[in-house]
Order: sequence, then C-alpha cells, then structure tokens
Amino acid sequence: MQFFHRSSQALVAGINEVIEILTKAIPNRFRAQTSIKAVIEGTIVAERQPVLEITGPYAGFGYLEGIIDGLLARRSTVATNALQLVLAAKGKSVVYMADRMDDFINQPGDGYAARIGGMDSFITEANYARQPKRKLYGTMPHALIQQFEGNLVQALIAYKTAFPNEPLVALIDYHNDCLSEARKALAHFGKELTAVRVDTASDLIDVSLQKLKGSDLNGVNPTLTKMLRAELDRLGGQHVKIIATSGLTAERISDFEQQDGKVDIYGVGTALTSQKVFFTGDAVLLDGANQAKHGRKILQSEQLIPIKLWKK
Repeated sequence: MQFFHRSSQALVAGINEVIEILTKAIPNRFRAQTSIKAVIEGTIVAERQPVLEITGPYAGFGYLEGIIDGLLARRSTVATNALQLVLAAKGKSVVYMADRMDDFINQPGDGYAARIGGMDSFITEANYARQPKRKLYGTMPHALIQQFEGNLVQALIAYKTAFPNEPLVALIDYHNDCLSEARKALAHFGKELTAVRVDTASDLIDVSLQKLKGSDLNGVNPTLTKMLRAELDRLGGQHVKIIATSGLTAERISDFEQQDGKVDIYGVGTALTSQKVFFTGDAVLLDGANQAKHGRKILQSEQLIPIKLWKK
C-alpha cells in the first residue's frame, strides 16, 4: 500500500508518528513479512508522489489506513502552511497563534508540525509538548483592556505588575484608533514599551485612515502600519516593534513585505490550520503483481528509504 497527497507540493510531516504507530500496532505474527519505506520527516514532496509504502499481509496494517491518512494530512497541512508563511515573511518572526482556531487537543501535534515548517515562536505550553521547549510568546488580550474600562495604560500597568520580566506589548486597536493608543502607551512607558500589536478587524477602518481613499484600508493593512511606524519614530519610539495580527495569510504577509509595511512580527492563526493537504492510501500490488483500482498503479520514488521497525 502506498500513501500519496493531492496538493501541488507539500512539506511532509507526521511520518515519524506513523512509523511509531506501525511499530506498535502491526501484530507480531505479521512482522517478519512486513517492510516499510518512507520519506524523511520534513521532505518536500510533489503531487501524487508516495511518502509511505507498506509491503506485507494486508490484515496486519490495512485497518490503519484511515488513521495514517488523517495524521499525515493534519501534520503536513500545518507544516506546509507554516513554511509558506515563514517564506512570505522573509526572515521576520511569525508567531503561532492558532490555539483558538481548533480543538485544544491538537496543539501538541500542530506545534510540532509548525516547527517542521520553520516556525519557532509559540504561545502555549501545549505547543511545546512534542518539541524542545523555548520561551513562550504572549501578549495582552482585549478583555484585559475591557476590565479597565478601555484604559490601555491602566491595563498595561496591571500586565507589567503581573509579569514584570516579560516584554511589554500594547494591544492598540481596542478603540479603533491605533495611533492615539500608541501615543499614550509610548508616553507613559517610554523605553519599557517593547512593541505594539495591531489587531483591527477586517470590517473596520482605523480612525487614522477614514479620510483617505483606497480599496485596502480595512483591518490591518500596510498603510496603517506605515503610518504607525512614522508616528512612533516621530515621538522617539524607534525601539518599539510593530506586530500585525488578524486574518493574516501568506498572501497578505507578502503584500506587507512588497509594500514595505514596516511590520516586525506577524501573528497567524487560521491560515496555519486551514486544510490544504489530503492523503490517499492505495493498495497497488497483490502478491507482488499489479492489482489496483482503475487509474492507480505503483509509484516509484527515490525519496522513499527503507525503515527498520523492529529489532530481530
């Protein structure tokens, strides 16, 4: 049985987990007759090229087909999406913020897959469950500002009191007036202010842009972030970084970079877990002879290497 994907190109992740499952799940009586070939974890594989090949008695592994398809699909989707986002950002940090986009139980596997794709900034402990732990990345929520009746400075004081050793990042879109809120934060905290985060919803136009004419003024956009950079610099805030979040995709990040949008860090959620890579398992040989559904056949690939599952 061979497993392949249907995307134009995919960064394959989940192979190591599949191998672990096969090692434990194939019954002892079938192991001597079973062999495995697979691509190396993190390999980029073209459409309809095999990533995994299992040869042996079907009764030993056939029941795992759906599990393997699903695991490879999920991990490879997140890894592929992460790679596209990282490439679009051209060396700037991309923060994993997909914790609220899916079931909490997916966070360990998704964090691992995103790391395969090149991401190294995560916001929950669960993201690090299957990879070496690094420092968590976090910022204040809108709800914290709400607790202080919309007063950003008071919310930042509370945040700094609770987390005195953490970078101070101001969330500046609560009143849909990012420049005004950035001025307040910078005036009060000065050099202590590490960054400002812009999270304007796509159905809003920031106050500072409402007199301008243009088709790309909604939500977080390059015009807004460039205006914000200029205002921070004018007030002596050259040290303050700009973080852009809210609905970002690889295409949107590319737009920011092409327009020199002055963003230092991108935070991404939905675009990481949006399903793009689907896998299929095909039984293509029977007792060594060609036997498969119409249109399918055994696929040859130099990327497949033999995998030793059990010690003799």
